[in-house]
Amino acid sequence: MNLRFRLARTVSIQNVRFPFPILWHAHTGCHQLDAEVALKRCTAIDGTGLHIPAETLFSVTIEPGIEGSASGTLTLESFEIRISGMPEWQELHHAFRQRKTPFGRTLAQQMFTYPAYPWATSEVSSRIEVDSRRLRSRLFQEAYSFAATLRRCRMLRALLTALSDDVAESDRDGQFMPQCRYKVDSMFNAAFNTKLSTIELSRMWSTSRPRHCLTEQQRCMPSAFPGHVSSSETGLQRHW
Repeated sequence: MNLRFRLARTVSIQNVRFPFPILWHAHTGCHQLDAEVALKRCTAIDGTGLHIPAETLFSVTIEPGIEGSASGTLTLESFEIRISGMPEWQELHHAFRQRKTPFGRTLAQQMFTYPAYPWATSEVSSRIEVDSRRLRSRLFQEAYSFAATLRRCRMLRALLTALSDDVAESDRDGQFMPQCRYKVDSMFNAAFNTKLSTIELSRMWSTSRPRHCLTEQQRCMPSAFPGHVSSSETGLQRHW
């Protein structure tokens, strides 16, 4: 899934870890990525990007360039955005039994895909036919925590919603996050050293999005430049 973003202000997000592989394309501005492993460059249809393996810890700072904004595309490989629905219990059962891939990663992918689902260790253990104590032990062995993973995946989904205008209105439910904005900002600040509201205020909203869908605060924010020139057209270097 491709999520385009455009920011009018500098945004720095620390200690991010997605359960799916990511391809990061920088279009304009300066994008500084620092990861716990060396990132490989790869080429796709929309240019050269950096490949971030699943569950790789990384930080990114995005600064606007001389165009007045910073833009890029974040591609989540093997992922289709969803809010509601039932988890793939058979996939979880298979991951727990086969041990070919870390069970914790598979669980994180399911939590990320279905963030609004009322996840509970008792139901997961029942669905995959193991004792809940054995489930927690397996997660501990793989350096995962059920509650922490669920909290992380829900915050990551909220992060994507705040970052990109490509998330459909039907997927902007937010029912899986606390309704108190102060609490959400506190959670994000503790996890990513930034506030969700900071990302929302930095984002340049698409002119194609109906104004009645925006809040009063969002209506006052700058819209995307219709005549925006990419860095490749001006001969500027992309910064990583």
